[in-house]
Amino acid sequence: PSEMPASYELEALKAQAVCARSYAYIQLEHGDYAAFGAHVDDTTNYQVYNKQSRDEKTTAAVLDTAGTVISYQGETAEAYYFSTSAGVTGNGDAWHLDQESKYGYLSGNLIQEGGGEIDLSSEEAFRAFIEKSDAAAYENGKPFYRWKAVGDFSSEETQKKIKEILLTRRERTPEDILFFNQKGKQKERMDGFGNLVRLSIAKRSNSGIILHLKMEYEKGSVLVANEYNIRAILGAGVTDLTLSDGSKRDFALLPSAYTTLTPLENGTYSMTGGGYGHGIGMSQNGAQAMALTGKSFEEI
Repeated sequence: PSEMPASYELEALKAQAVCARSYAYIQLEHGDYAAFGAHVDDTTNYQVYNKQSRDEKTTAAVLDTAGTVISYQGETAEAYYFSTSAGVTGNGDAWHLDQESKYGYLSGNLIQEGGGEIDLSSEEAFRAFIEKSDAAAYENGKPFYRWKAVGDFSSEETQKKIKEILLTRRERTPEDILFFNQKGKQKERMDGFGNLVRLSIAKRSNSGIILHLKMEYEKGSVLVANEYNIRAILGAGVTDLTLSDGSKRDFALLPSAYTTLTPLENGTYSMTGGGYGHGIGMSQNGAQAMALTGKSFEEI
């Protein structure tokens, strides 16, 4: 009930139970915490344990699916999930998972009756997609299905915060944050780059998520990959975030990397985006919407 509200449909809760069980089985197989006599911890390294009380409905979902996991090519599949989609799900290329055959079950599909593939890799195609509210989408009408944001990246405080994010995240994912001098030669540090002067989208996935964010400085540039890194950087400048229901939110991270990025003036940008979370695997609100149409957990 911490990961999906107990008020959701039973079939959606069953789908969540199967995802969680698949994840837990993988940790049993990995044995990363064997030295501690444990399989997981209660931090964001795994799945955060929020000490949510048991609920009769969620317990039923667990028991009704007992022993059931998702498998792919004879192995337990890593069942990724997230809160809300932008109407499409990704194939994992935002985490480079598309490069490994064992993640072949992750695919980019429209989250609506019948599914279907779509190519949103061009700015024109993605903008047309994200600026409309598709009535056929399962999550159309959810507050995070569409949102708008304004970001100001000009202040000294914001630029300092962004630099800290770049350096911290580079330690964790060095292959996803690359520094270049003015001649385009790769560097190990960004000393002497000066101020950030321009942000732009260098590459999108077919699903529409930003794969590469380009950051141009006075005397150098940075190329950023990984949806979390991109959301952290863009989120650092956000001054206003409005959901489709008109409510305002205050997030350190941009809700998702499914967004446009339009320069305005004086270092400000407008963003029209959709979804909440990484967008890979199962959308939880999508699962709820499918359950409401009568879909079983197997179909979800």
